[in-house]
Amino acid sequence: MKMNYELIIYVPTFNRLNKLKNCLFFLEREIRNFNDKVHVIISDNGSPDGTVDWLETLEFSWLTILKNQENLGGFINVIKAYDLPIEGKFVWVIGDDDYLAPGAISGILDLIKRNSEIDLIFCNTIAYDVSLHDEILPKIINTNKLPQEGNIKSQIYKGEGVINFSKLIDPLIVDTLLGELMVLCFRQNRVRFSTEDALKKYSELDKIKLSGNYGMQTEGWLHQPHSMVLIERISADTKCVYSDVVRTFNFWGSAEWLTDYDYVFPLIILFLIESYLKYKIIDENQYIRLLDYYYKIMANSLKKQLLHTSSAKPFNERIKADMFDSLLKYMLLKNNIS
Repeated sequence: MKMNYELIIYVPTFNRLNKLKNCLFFLEREIRNFNDKVHVIISDNGSPDGTVDWLETLEFSWLTILKNQENLGGFINVIKAYDLPIEGKFVWVIGDDDYLAPGAISGILDLIKRNSEIDLIFCNTIAYDVSLHDEILPKIINTNKLPQEGNIKSQIYKGEGVINFSKLIDPLIVDTLLGELMVLCFRQNRVRFSTEDALKKYSELDKIKLSGNYGMQTEGWLHQPHSMVLIERISADTKCVYSDVVRTFNFWGSAEWLTDYDYVFPLIILFLIESYLKYKIIDENQYIRLLDYYYKIMANSLKKQLLHTSSAKPFNERIKADMFDSLLKYMLLKNNIS
């Protein structure tokens, strides 16, 4: 098999055959004329819905299929992106419910060619309401253009430029502070995390979680392994390309885990802010600004958690304590109390 592709697209999947079929449909459209430069790896996490049987009917030279005999947990299936059996310059991880926008691959290849000094590429995205799925999908297929009815993730800053990674940690760029799987494409030899180390890490986290005595660090790592591998291995001044061009689209509201919105989002956004500070990606002034933003946008979810009026999973006592520690640190820093 050819090595040293310009771009590897990695798609972890579990039990979402219909979404995966759409994902592969748009991948196939965009990879045409680039199959000598781009390779796609799909890793199935033991899906019982016929995913593997369908994948085995595909005969694309640009496609490699990895199969886990059983579900190893989303953590492992995602983090395998950092220890792939194929080499490339850049790796782009997308979800099985993320679909490539027209021109996505050619655009990223162009950015790689023109920016030899960068290690990360910001990949903008647009979300359409799930109720518009059957209307939007045919439009894109027939016109090869993205309709304007969606919510573009990053649209405040216009154009393209090379910036330090710390500048990407901005709610005006991404409201979830780079927490999404598909928004960053990374240089493969810059970021490594062995499968063996991933299994050890997951085993450690899983034991802590099963004990019931787990806090924000454990839950944050389990929800954000893709972000944490990057945060631990790059720096504030790592060179990135920012571009407002949309590279993927998805349908907001279709994800099964959204029923736990009031649990997942307040937790992972705060966890990311704390991690950015811990690894010196941001300074204390930026930390304060990000927490100003956090408490504003998460106020309703935090209130519902506090009053037990949310249908989402409740925070346990350790997570509450970690959140309270963050609040105290924020208040002390904001008021210049040492």
